[in-house]
Amino acid sequence: MLKLARKMEDESAKEYNVNALKCSVGSDAVSKQFFENLISEEEKHFNQFDLHLENIGKYGDNYLALQSMDKV
Repeated sequence: MLKLARKMEDESAKEYNVNALKCSVGSDAVSKQFFENLISEEEKHFNQFDLHLENIGKYGDNYLALQSMDKV
């Protein structure tokens, strides 16, 4: 699930970047900034998913157990 989420965030960021570039060419600074903000959020999400995947690789089930206890 995390691998798919990370892939989706990456694809969204790429699409938003294309749109930001189109806005730049069209001299639409407000829309360009909107897409750049979306890119920033997608990159944050990507990094979170990536960190979780790294930790699962390092710590396995122990990491997952700690994550579930953190939510209680």
